[in-house]
Amino acid sequence: MKRGGVLIILALTFVIGVVWYFGLFLPIDNARAAAVQKNASARREFQVLSATLSRLEGLESDRANQEALARRLDAAVPKNPDLGVFIVEANTIAGNAGISWISITPAATTTEVAPGFTAIPVQIKIEGGFFSVLDYLSRMEQAKRLVVVDSITTAPLPPERTGGKLDPLNPQLVATMNARIFTRAEAFSSTGATPTTTTTVAPPTTTAKKAGI
Repeated sequence: MKRGGVLIILALTFVIGVVWYFGLFLPIDNARAAAVQKNASARREFQVLSATLSRLEGLESDRANQEALARRLDAAVPKNPDLGVFIVEANTIAGNAGISWISITPAATTTEVAPGFTAIPVQIKIEGGFFSVLDYLSRMEQAKRLVVVDSITTAPLPPERTGGKLDPLNPQLVATMNARIFTRAEAFSSTGATPTTTTTVAPPTTTAKKAGI
């Protein structure tokens, strides 16, 4: 083959190669690269959305927990003193525990124990068998209203209060508890206030009820 023909064939091959590269291979390669980049971007976006969804689900779950905690706080430490509600609850607990008699005396003066939290001292006297007194204390620990017992004293119930019946396995006792309940209301003093059964402003000076009534 003559040298001129070889050069022509080489030139045609070069031209075909250039056309193939720029007209077919390069667009396909660019499209593939774009697809790979788009896929990687989609994966990153999916990961971001998945993380956002997880955070939102976590916040939703936490919101339910926060609402449950808020309800427990409202019951344990209400916004108002709600002494009447506490007296009813304490009396109901006494009836369930088999306590025969209960007296609740809130103090006339309260004390701020922390910013936004006020303690109301109460004295609770109960009469009943030894095991009933223990049951009452256990039930009070599980009450909706937060009750902190600072001290407790016990003594045998006088014979005239027991009807002359003695049970050495379950002696009848009178127990006096000095305790505190709490509220988010401001501290107050009501010295000289007239005794009453329920109030949300000033506490009663004396409240006595037979358990179960």
